[in-house]
Amino acid sequence: MFFGVREQSTEMGIALIGGAIAAAFLNLDRIQRFSGAGFQAEMRVVVERAYATVEDVRKLARLLVLSALDLVTNAGRWGGGDPHLKHSLVSDLISIAKSMEFVDEDLASSEAKFWRLHSWDHYNLFLEALRNNEHISSKSKERLRDRRDYQSTALPSREEIQGILDIPEDRLGPEAKERLEDYLYYIAHKKLRRVGALRESG
Repeated sequence: MFFGVREQSTEMGIALIGGAIAAAFLNLDRIQRFSGAGFQAEMRVVVERAYATVEDVRKLARLLVLSALDLVTNAGRWGGGDPHLKHSLVSDLISIAKSMEFVDEDLASSEAKFWRLHSWDHYNLFLEALRNNEHISSKSKERLRDRRDYQSTALPSREEIQGILDIPEDRLGPEAKERLEDYLYYIAHKKLRRVGALRESG
């Protein structure tokens, strides 16, 4: 329409044909015949020839995403690594997987493993912050440690933690309180609460 108003017929024709071709290929998997702008395209043959290649690419992409998720999940688990970068990469990988429509049980399992392990990492940092707190009994600390299970999805709630502690929450100390809030925020939102949330103290 823009080129038509400006009486630029050549540019208008190119834009029309380009748009028609683009529409044809954007809907390649949905149509069998396309007609427009003075040409016809037999799509069934193209689709049949391309289908195997497309499926092969999807299978390869699926394997790459699963492998990348596993690498990102385990990267830096014994020190090092940028937690924010890891979470950003995982979000991107999941978005790619969803856009390519190969979300399945394996992908869901890999994603769940990432969140589970990092949730327990948060909880473990909270426990470390309690280590030298003399106001908390050794029995309470042991009970909290016993709840730590990296294979489990039964993450302790605020109420459960408060029930195990034998002191008011305001006597936990600044670092432990911060770590507790980091942990609770993470399991609620699947996001890092702050820059240092998954970094060791000091």
